[in-house]
Amino acid sequence: MKGAIEDYNQALRINPNYAEAYLNRGNAFRESRDMKGAIEDYNQALRINPNYAEAYLNRGNALRKSRDMKGAIEDYNQALRINSNYAEAYLNRGVTRAQSEDMKGGIEDFNEALRINPNYVLAYLNRGNARVQLGYVREAIEDYNEAIRLNPNYAEAYLNRGATRYQSVGKIQKVTEDVKRTLCRRNDYVCLSYFIQGNTSERKEAIADLQKASELFLQQGKIVEHQKTINLIKKINNR
Repeated sequence: MKGAIEDYNQALRINPNYAEAYLNRGNAFRESRDMKGAIEDYNQALRINPNYAEAYLNRGNALRKSRDMKGAIEDYNQALRINSNYAEAYLNRGVTRAQSEDMKGGIEDFNEALRINPNYVLAYLNRGNARVQLGYVREAIEDYNEAIRLNPNYAEAYLNRGATRYQSVGKIQKVTEDVKRTLCRRNDYVCLSYFIQGNTSERKEAIADLQKASELFLQQGKIVEHQKTINLIKKINNR
């Protein structure tokens, strides 16, 4: 990432009004977790080109990472004013709304993203996650099914489908909204395992999905996710 930033620096020495170089350097800063540097570069890109929808999108992403949800949504709104068919802006606004506990608003945005791009795997995954939070288990599983159909190696979709399958449809454990929010903020795996329940056939299907997820995480070098999934399988087997 350091080499990429040096190249963007050189490009901007040659042309200080190169909006795309600011955008890409901002993306590099964001990947390096330097949100302040990223936002400054997106600001510069927008100063040069006030109608740069991609700069609004990426600044929104940096603001979300900085926990400025209101600012992020305003940037996604602006990106959509410029390009009303910007599926990625709908997706990211939906994610921000869901993280702000507006699941219905998030689902509306994921629906729009899928209207524009019916093969948008991330939109299916995130809509499934939001539906689980609202108790729409069957619909969530349908979304995970579609994500897996489009990408058979999507470990996160297997993980989420496995955990969701192990819930009895319409019989999700009742807990207070405060407890639910606390668990899900702290650790998604804790959140998923907290709601685990179901009959024997659901248990088998759930374990099969989680085993597939653990294998894919291992193949992809995601060791932490692999181990957490293994722990979730153990938790199911011990219930």
